[in-house]
Amino acid sequence: MKRTELGDVFHPILAPYLISDYLSLFNKSGDRSFLDYAVVIAGHALKRAEHRGNALIFVYSPNTGLSNVPTAFYSALTQAWYIKVFCALERHLPGEYGETIRQLFVSLMIPSDQSGVLMKKEYGWVVEEYPHEPAFYTLNGWLTVLRWIVQSRKMLDCLEIPYAEFLERNLDAVEYLLPLYDASFCRNSRYQLTGYTRIKMVFDRKVAAQCLEFEIEIPREGRFPGVVDGANESRWQNHLERSGPRFLQFNVLLSLISKPQPNVFRARVKVNEVCTAKVLLAQGSYRPDASGIPTESWMELATISLQPNSEENIDCAIPFDDVDLFAYPTNFKKRIGGVSYNGYHFVHIVDLAELYQYSGRNSLKAVAKKWLASIDEWAQLPCLAGGEYSLQSHIYGDDFARIVGRLLDSQGDVQ
Repeated sequence: MKRTELGDVFHPILAPYLISDYLSLFNKSGDRSFLDYAVVIAGHALKRAEHRGNALIFVYSPNTGLSNVPTAFYSALTQAWYIKVFCALERHLPGEYGETIRQLFVSLMIPSDQSGVLMKKEYGWVVEEYPHEPAFYTLNGWLTVLRWIVQSRKMLDCLEIPYAEFLERNLDAVEYLLPLYDASFCRNSRYQLTGYTRIKMVFDRKVAAQCLEFEIEIPREGRFPGVVDGANESRWQNHLERSGPRFLQFNVLLSLISKPQPNVFRARVKVNEVCTAKVLLAQGSYRPDASGIPTESWMELATISLQPNSEENIDCAIPFDDVDLFAYPTNFKKRIGGVSYNGYHFVHIVDLAELYQYSGRNSLKAVAKKWLASIDEWAQLPCLAGGEYSLQSHIYGDDFARIVGRLLDSQGDVQ
């Protein structure tokens, strides 16, 4: 359970964390009571699972304090965690959890357009940590799902669960998209490909301006309309954020997934007199204590002439640059003992290393080595100076490079 403002709420991913911890203690000590505890927790969790056809899913419900998603959903990452721990339980208790594992794996194969987590693209398959429009393409969740399937494959083989195509098609997409996650400008990797920023229309005089509608088009992904009535304050949805006599300001979600084809801002506006408007895009710099782009300045995208009392259509491409900070790099917001750590950059590296060891795909090894080497350059970055930020993994400490190096220097069964 997770304690929230609404009371104690069942958090689906906490149960497999706890099951994993108890199984680890059982394996180390041989004390059967730890295995018994794991079984009890698994039973409690399964009582809260739901069936969707042949699939078993753990649902995140809205208004529970667990997420900001306004609808019920399930998470590929959570489902994969359950696959991992139930495969481990099945090894100790043969015949107890086989059908559960089959139903969990089916959940990973439900298409996103059917409220599932699988997106099939021309370059491969992608599983989403959780659904969103537009899709986030969250790297940590995606890679970790694949890593847990790789680690579970011996039991999946025993149960005759056909996982091979799932892994191969996802790895095809990982190879194709991986360059987009590189954030060399701050020696880092991106958390996801989609993120928020701001667009502002600034008029050359005071006018009565009204935005009737607007949208962001992400080529090959779709068109995503914004809210213009002021009812939405989430940074994770397109909406008209502020307005005044000289400006209209929009919160927008942009995505690197279409690169090199730019995202497009479209709006239908109405003004009461002749004027010109500059369309501006927010600019900022990377901050390790932030989770999204801070608005520090504005870059001009276009200048548009507007006529009074008519509905004017604005169509403005948003060019990519070498930074594309809306797709924000991993941050250093994990606080432990008064020190701030970067959690996800290290996860990206070790996930890629294990996926390389399984697949032998050299592009995964190359990126893992590049991102591993980038850690040694963090000390030279002014934004990480001062001792507040740890340059080590909070899990592996100074042993991280050796562990990853061992994975990258070998290929075969992942332990």
